[in-house]
Amino acid sequence: MALSRRLGIELQSLLDDDADLRVTVPKGTKYKLRIGTDVGLLEPATASLSAIARVVSVATSHLPVVPNLQDPASARRDILQSGAHWLSFKALIIWCWRSGIPVIPALDLPGRQKMDAAVIFPSDRPVVLLTKNQPVSAWQLFILSHELGHLGRGHVKPDGTLIDDDLGQDWGASNVRDQEELAADEWARVLLAGEDPIQFEFSGHWSPNGLARAAQEQATALQTDAGHLILRIAFETKNWALANAALKVLEPQPRAIEFAQEVAREFLNFDALADDSREFLENTVGL
Repeated sequence: MALSRRLGIELQSLLDDDADLRVTVPKGTKYKLRIGTDVGLLEPATASLSAIARVVSVATSHLPVVPNLQDPASARRDILQSGAHWLSFKALIIWCWRSGIPVIPALDLPGRQKMDAAVIFPSDRPVVLLTKNQPVSAWQLFILSHELGHLGRGHVKPDGTLIDDDLGQDWGASNVRDQEELAADEWARVLLAGEDPIQFEFSGHWSPNGLARAAQEQATALQTDAGHLILRIAFETKNWALANAALKVLEPQPRAIEFAQEVAREFLNFDALADDSREFLENTVGL
């Protein structure tokens, strides 16, 4: 029974020596897939995330009730008024936990294919899971903001599961993307940069240092993240080589995943967990 819960494998298929193992995923799971992805390939990872979210739910019952996330501008004001100088990954993830939204990095998942992120409601509290093996803070900032956008727009609700697999630089054209994905992007844009459109003048002749410096200058005035501005330029121009080099200038030793783990350890109530559940978190997500 413990293996069934932890691995998301149907109990009867574990008990029957002659049966093939059958993965179980939550009913009504909503998948946001990039072109060519097979849902079946993501089911083992989905089942594992569901198990992680259930354990996290027990260890976060002490957190406050999640606020209404419908208005991203309100969330932005709350974060900036709490003492953050700009909308950084660190500021956002701490705000999430203080607002009752656990954010868990979960990179070591079973299966041949992994998603980029997920939002799972084991009960009445959403758990955001960051599953993309990407240490750069700007990327994780965008992914986390996007998942909050799904929550804010009501795309996933209590007892629901949403799996995101299309948050990388190989996005399809906007006219073929899911409308809920576009709505989550718009929510995230307002959270990160405010309601007014950003005017960021870009010269294709910039060096990585030049782009990083220009992004920092504009980010200060906009109270947004310089890495976020660089990613926006990359999505518009498709010049990923320049953008990645500029991100490396901003963050020579990226450690977004490690920071997310540190914050999770600070907020999780491990005393609320049985020994096997605590060991499960330690072994699966490094907590």
